[in-house]
Amino acid sequence: MKLPDYNDLLDIHEAEQQRELEKLPECACCGEHIQQDFAIVFGFNWFCDSCIKDYYTKDVESYKA
Repeated sequence: MKLPDYNDLLDIHEAEQQRELEKLPECACCGEHIQQDFAIVFGFNWFCDSCIKDYYTKDVESYKA
């Protein structure tokens, strides 16, 4: 009986990880799969925390007229 090669096992593991990743929604802003536990959804668009923070969060103090 031949033991599987480490590289073959790694390839199998990475392929399984990729299949699971592709099941996750993609962020409408950056296009990356959202890997966090919770995300923001507006309509049918998903947004990751990073994009919400970087593009949609504003300082209220800067709004004052």
